[in-house]
Amino acid sequence: MNRVEPSTGIKLPGPGRADVWVVDFAECVDPCGGTALLSDAELQRASQFHFAGDRTRYVHVHACLRLILARYLGRRPREISYRMNARGKPELGDGAGLLHFNLSHTDDLALVALADREIGIDIEALRPFEDAMDLAGRFFCEQEAAEVRRAAPAERAEIFLRLWTRKEAVLKALGLGIGDGLDQVRVPTGNLQGAKTALRGSEPVHLRDISLASPHLAAIASLAPIERIEWKRAPSPHNFPTMHRECDDREQFV
Repeated sequence: MNRVEPSTGIKLPGPGRADVWVVDFAECVDPCGGTALLSDAELQRASQFHFAGDRTRYVHVHACLRLILARYLGRRPREISYRMNARGKPELGDGAGLLHFNLSHTDDLALVALADREIGIDIEALRPFEDAMDLAGRFFCEQEAAEVRRAAPAERAEIFLRLWTRKEAVLKALGLGIGDGLDQVRVPTGNLQGAKTALRGSEPVHLRDISLASPHLAAIASLAPIERIEWKRAPSPHNFPTMHRECDDREQFV
């Protein structure tokens, strides 16, 4: 039976299901929108971005993440707390075993994945990669690098980024980062039809591509099979004017 949080009515993802929320940065119309939802640590992190666009996207996606988690957990967004697990991956500070999450973003779109087990997601915007073969030689296993080398020049960037999203999603599901060894993760090549298995050493991870409108590529990975993905549109912090704090952009984020 699916568990339902009574104060929100949103079902927590059960076995085999992942919820993926889409965050559209086109809704970032207010550089201070959502700041009232963030913790002091998140506001401090936001203040460290040099470029205003990066700062605005950070505030927007992390405010959206809090709104999303609050819907499942029946809490106020700013009451959500995080901690780092043993591998340095953020998780819920309270109820971490109940709901797992991961997020990834490009300049214009973000994805937030939630499941009842460790999960990883990665999204990349398709773009030219003149050094795709060199990077594949450094970070991919021989079978993966060979697929990049064999690709027609017009298709090489897409194939490289497709493999990259798969590998990064696997690392994130394991609570690891790029620095922990993209070259140690072996992912299926070619077009994936449904769920497949990737390996980091002898550790299996379940993996599948996510279909998105061009020019985006994405993949999702979990320690147990994901049989169903439910898509949802993220609530916007700008729809909650009573939650906005008064903000002088120069004063808050210099």
